[in-house]
Amino acid sequence: MTNIYDKFKMNISRYGIKAEFYNWALTGDICNMTLEPGKWHALRYAGLVYFQFYSSTKEILDTAKRYPFANSSLGVLAIDLSLHEIWEHVGGYRGKAWSARKGRQAYLTGNARILDALQYAGLC
Repeated sequence: MTNIYDKFKMNISRYGIKAEFYNWALTGDICNMTLEPGKWHALRYAGLVYFQFYSSTKEILDTAKRYPFANSSLGVLAIDLSLHEIWEHVGGYRGKAWSARKGRQAYLTGNARILDALQYAGLC
């Protein structure tokens, strides 16, 4: 991404271009970037006010806009087991049925999806 940023600077230091880098999953090599030309930059005069560049690496884990570990059942894994028993006895919490089995299954399914996607992409 820094190579792309360097090309947009166009060696015009006084008119500048603002770049923001957004690292993905705490990595330094995978990131998204936004560029905003300065008020007097030639690109701004050409009508380009804002650019976004997205890394395609997270598409490996994205299946039809459904990401691993986005299942609402996973929250159940963070709750003490004694509360599970009480909530199941009274019929759920705030109208939601709680099942430790569903939470574990959602977690294992997410892990399997990630492993399959990485193997298919040749990354592991």
